[in-house]
Amino acid sequence: MDENATGATDHLDRMVVADALSALPSWTGDATGLTRAVRVSGAAADKLLADVAELAASLGHDPDVERDDGTVRFVLTTHDAGGVTAVDIAMASRIDDLVAAATGVPADHPHHEPLESAEDS
Repeated sequence: MDENATGATDHLDRMVVADALSALPSWTGDATGLTRAVRVSGAAADKLLADVAELAASLGHDPDVERDDGTVRFVLTTHDAGGVTAVDIAMASRIDDLVAAATGVPADHPHHEPLESAEDS
């Protein structure tokens, strides 16, 4: 799919990003980027990072990820667009689901149905 045809790579204005962040309470940021830090370590962190890598590959979009001392930090921005795009918003929502699966704490957003786990299918 050509992302430009759908507007998926268009930089979102600050009001649209602010509205999206109101529905993604675990995330902070503005029209330049979105950030979330998660307290997770060990095997749960390994699984989370592997799942996010798989998600990123499926979307053709790589988040900046830092792992340090029991915390994983995600930063989402579309460098080619100069800030946050619809892909970043969608990825943040999906990362919330992956964090929920890794930590056992339910995602707190209304955007979509939770991702099915391997046990659910």
